Amino acid sequence: MKRIVCILISCVLFTTIWIQGPCAYANTASGECGQETSSIVWYFDTSTGTLEIEGQGTMADYSNLGHRAPWYDYSNLIHSVIIKEGITHLSQLGFYNCVNLQEIQFPNSLKTIGESCFRQCERLESLSFPNSLERIKAYAFMDCNALKTVTIPCSTTIEESAFTTTCNSIKNVTITAGTGIMPTTTSLVQPWVYANTITLCDGIQNLPPNFLTGFSQCSSLILPKSLNLIDQNAFVNCNLQAITILNPNCTILATTLCTKSISGFNNSTAKDFALQNDIIFNTLTNCNDYGIVHVPAPKENENYVEETCTTDGSYTEIIRCKYCNSVLQSTNVILPSHHIIESRKENEIASTCSKAGSYDLVTYCSRCNIVLQTKHISNDALPHNYGEWKIVTSPSCTSTGISVRSCNECGVIERKLTPALGHKEICDEPPTEPTCTNPGNTKQSHCEYCKAVLSEKQIIPATGHNWDNGKTITSPTCNHTGKKQLTCLTCGVQKVVSIAQLPHSPVTDPAVQPTCTKSGKSAGRHCKICGTIIQKQSTLKALGHQPQKIKGVNATYWKDGKTDGTKCKKCKIILTKQTKIEKKSVNCKKIKGLKKGFDIQWIRVKDSSGYQIRYSRNKSMKSTKALTIKGGNSTHKQILKLKKHTKYYVQIRAYKTVNGKRLYSNWSKTKSVTTK
Repeated sequence: MKRIVCILISCVLFTTIWIQGPCAYANTASGECGQETSSIVWYFDTSTGTLEIEGQGTMADYSNLGHRAPWYDYSNLIHSVIIKEGITHLSQLGFYNCVNLQEIQFPNSLKTIGESCFRQCERLESLSFPNSLERIKAYAFMDCNALKTVTIPCSTTIEESAFTTTCNSIKNVTITAGTGIMPTTTSLVQPWVYANTITLCDGIQNLPPNFLTGFSQCSSLILPKSLNLIDQNAFVNCNLQAITILNPNCTILATTLCTKSISGFNNSTAKDFALQNDIIFNTLTNCNDYGIVHVPAPKENENYVEETCTTDGSYTEIIRCKYCNSVLQSTNVILPSHHIIESRKENEIASTCSKAGSYDLVTYCSRCNIVLQTKHISNDALPHNYGEWKIVTSPSCTSTGISVRSCNECGVIERKLTPALGHKEICDEPPTEPTCTNPGNTKQSHCEYCKAVLSEKQIIPATGHNWDNGKTITSPTCNHTGKKQLTCLTCGVQKVVSIAQLPHSPVTDPAVQPTCTKSGKSAGRHCKICGTIIQKQSTLKALGHQPQKIKGVNATYWKDGKTDGTKCKKCKIILTKQTKIEKKSVNCKKIKGLKKGFDIQWIRVKDSSGYQIRYSRNKSMKSTKALTIKGGNSTHKQILKLKKHTKYYVQIRAYKTVNGKRLYSNWSKTKSVTTK
């Protein structure tokens, strides 16, 4: 639907342009500009000079001949272009010759800028491309000679002459990380060739071949800490004065960096390259200032003082950063005196099996032979040298045996107990398990060796049936017992048992209050299961009405009244209905015929604001004429200029004005009069 609307709008706008000429532009113009598979529309506001492109997918490509962009006739009016999210490809020659274009907003969905897309946009000064941009095709910004500042992702492929030699006003170029990987550069004309300042953002990982070929305007360049590779010929024919390489381990494949000085860290590839190629090297200090993590170098010892027998020695253990030489750790190590220590045994007494031994452990300095410490050490007595075991008493089924042996050195005797052998059981009668109805028994046995009774037969009572919860055969009620069948879970025997009669489940039959005209009932009870009446309800006599007077309202000239009535005080039912009392009417006192008219007299109505008189030649008062008399004090009125000798029917009523609204009395009785 959106596409159809846009096509219709476009047709109307272009018809207007061709009929009225270029000066008759409407405030807005719109249409489609996508490929067949894409839904993309454009909107141009002539009052602001803003061209908006929105939709999803790829824009259609255009030529410089017959098939130009649909907004080409507006090209000199376009000041800004806004590309909305969803657009992935900008068309060939899409914005060609927009000579007054000053601002472009690119979406994060953009991947490709078509060939010659912004060619001859002569007032365009600044470009900022999103990180999603993958390719800028040939001649895309050709003849954009006012272009000064460009921000471009490092991963964007720039085709031949996308930024031609006519773009020599570019002074500042910022290269963002993008994916971090720069494509191989083939074009000799890049947006940064003439830049005075080029900024490489952290995150960029490589500089491809020919990256800065011909780079001659900028004198210095800082390569970020994320840069891992400088490829061959990356800096051919450059005129750099200084390069700073922040990554200490950056791989440099280039044979030359075309610079007079290189700044970097100690023990870095940058320093090695500078020394190998006879380039001035400037050492960077403090890795943290550049966002580089310190890498510890091997430990170094400083301030060494040798220990003696009487004084301690010392040295300082220092760990420095491999790159910036910053001290990461400093530890003072103490070398204690008498560090050449030996020990010997003195006053040694050998141990026996009956007596413990001992010796003095003497610690001394082997340099000066000074005794540093003497410690008395006790040794445990030696183990006994026992002979063979001899049996004194052999073990039986129930008693332990006794064996002895003696030490061959000191004669001490050691005694050992041999555990009882235990009975060898012979079963006389095996055990049997009890059943639900029959008893069982335990095992009966004796010892084969000593004939002692080991276990005596014991009777185990029958277990009895293990009944389940049962299966209901007949459910009990309030009036009858029930039956259910039980099954033993052990032996499967079944039996039928009674289920006790259920008690009544009484529920209350609510009382019904009597009314004026209807009898009521007292509360009762019945069984909700069988319906048996437990407590009968009794009838309560109707109460009868209690009449209450409804006061009537007197009728006035301005308002109907009501007669007296009655209603029941309790139930509010109307017993005597009130009837309507009509409003009062004016008392027509006298009516007299005049020549071609009549004179009417009436009794004045107190508090009236005026009167209305109506008259007709028809007794049914059809086709009446009315006359209003202002002022409530009037009591007569002459009506003239009527037909002579004609009978008229006349009525009069009073009115009262309340809050700007008129209230009327009823019309008086109709009176007739004949003119003279």
